[in-house]
Amino acid sequence: MVEIVSTSNEEIDVNLGGGLPIPSLMLIEGEHGTGKSAVAAQFISGMLKSNMKVLCITENTVNDYIKKMKTITFNFSEAFLNNDLTLLSLHINGTSWSKEQALQLLPSINKYIKEQSEKFDCVVIDSLSFVTAYSDMDKVLDFVTSCKYLVSSG
Repeated sequence: MVEIVSTSNEEIDVNLGGGLPIPSLMLIEGEHGTGKSAVAAQFISGMLKSNMKVLCITENTVNDYIKKMKTITFNFSEAFLNNDLTLLSLHINGTSWSKEQALQLLPSINKYIKEQSEKFDCVVIDSLSFVTAYSDMDKVLDFVTSCKYLVSSG
C-alpha cells in the first residue's frame, strides 16, 4: 500500500496528488539554479515533519548544506542534531576527486545505501550530476536499478 506524506507545501502537495507517495523513486531534473535543491529540501522537510528518518547525500560540506538550506528557509539543524536527518558529505576539504576516484562514487554510494537502508525511511541525493559526472552509462543504470529494487522492497 502506498502512503502519502505531505511536503508541508500545499501547492506541491496538490501537484503531486496529495503529497509524496511512499515508497517511490523520484528524479528532479532541471538546469543549474532552477530550484532542484529547494524542491528536495521541501520533500525532506515534509518527511521530517512526518517523523521519518532521512539520509541526504550532498556534494556540500555538512555545514555548508545546513547554511545553504537556511538561506531558503529550511532549518535542518535540529533534525541533524537529533539524528532524524543524516547528512553524508561527498566534499573533502583541500582535495579534488580524480577520475578514478569519481568512478567509484556510485558503487560506493550504492553499497552504503544498501547496508544502511534499515536506518532510513528516505534517501535524497543532492546532486546526482556530481555523482555521475565520470560514471559510464552501465554504472548509472546499475545504480538506478538498485534504487528501484530498494524502493520496491520497501
